[in-house]
Amino acid sequence: MNNNIPKPIKKYLYKDRFFELVISTSKWKDIFFSKEAFVSLCISLGLSCLISYPFHKLNFTNILNPLSVTNDELNSILEIASTLIPVILGGLFAVLGLTIGGLAIVVGTISDRLIITIVEKEAFDELVSVIFNYYFSGGVIGLTIVLNFFVAILIKISLPFSYFWFMALTFILCYLIIFSLTYSVMLLGTSMRIFFLKSRYNFK
Repeated sequence: MNNNIPKPIKKYLYKDRFFELVISTSKWKDIFFSKEAFVSLCISLGLSCLISYPFHKLNFTNILNPLSVTNDELNSILEIASTLIPVILGGLFAVLGLTIGGLAIVVGTISDRLIITIVEKEAFDELVSVIFNYYFSGGVIGLTIVLNFFVAILIKISLPFSYFWFMALTFILCYLIIFSLTYSVMLLGTSMRIFFLKSRYNFK
């Protein structure tokens, strides 16, 4: 291996996998402890309560033991879900494409001279952390797409209905969808951070 490679860059040469970068940049915390996570949690709780309405029929005093729901009501809920999932998948694929395109554009605008300057200023970790936001966002969107496919398959399979698993999947799915959208919107701020980072280190 070339011994002339700067130490900050060498650190990432063999640790450039998604999960390795998630740990080294501490981006996993964003899923639970960030503004996007808080917004996603609030909206997901609201949507989950709204979806659970037919099961309780305004009897919210017994949340863990919902009233029985008729087959027609259950089929109606599943029909709405099966209609929404393809729309959600289409939107997620579009957002994923924009995220990949944004990452390509951002990486392409960072010159070799700027990288050398950033390494000299000992700010390479900061640059990696900012750029990795795009990679992390794409990973979360990919996970959400896979989960949507999984739920779509479950809807088509005649399985015994379980209120607990229904609401658990509903909350997780809502959370990941909202988080994916809000985190993707926040990539606009990431683009601005990269612009300011370039402006700061373009002038020695």
